[in-house]
Amino acid sequence: MNQVIQNVSDTAFLVAGFRALESERPEPLFRDPLAWKLAGDHGRKILATVPKTFVGGWSVVIRTVIIDNFIKEAIEQGVDTILNLGAGLDTRPYRMELPETLRWIEVDFPHVIAHKGRGLPTSNPIAGSIASNSISPTAPRGSGFSPRSAKVPRKSWCLPKASCLT
Repeated sequence: MNQVIQNVSDTAFLVAGFRALESERPEPLFRDPLAWKLAGDHGRKILATVPKTFVGGWSVVIRTVIIDNFIKEAIEQGVDTILNLGAGLDTRPYRMELPETLRWIEVDFPHVIAHKGRGLPTSNPIAGSIASNSISPTAPRGSGFSPRSAKVPRKSWCLPKASCLT
């Protein structure tokens, strides 16, 4: 039997697919115009294996809305840097209205960051990426960020997966 999901990174394609499906609903809770582009054929194949009775898609949608709201609230409270660990195919810096002064740093496996870099517009000044196989980061996409000298600013916030609100 040939499994479509081979590793943890493949779940990013599934999540992007669920965000794309939500965006197609007549009254979506959010719109993600880049989700299908990032999910691609691989994401479609994974979605095709999900049973129609599977309710996990709704948990992705609800989680997306909740995290979007957390981010908005954190920014309103003065957070100026978001550190997204295990970023997957997240498109928040492209689909949300965020301040131009916000720094958005994403960390994930090199192949995920590379795939994402090929699928996203290059004109987003707030997003920088670090491709990492756990400990050894490579040069990120974006301007002025060096993983070797990186310091998480006092007013920073990590997405809930990482649980490091400061």
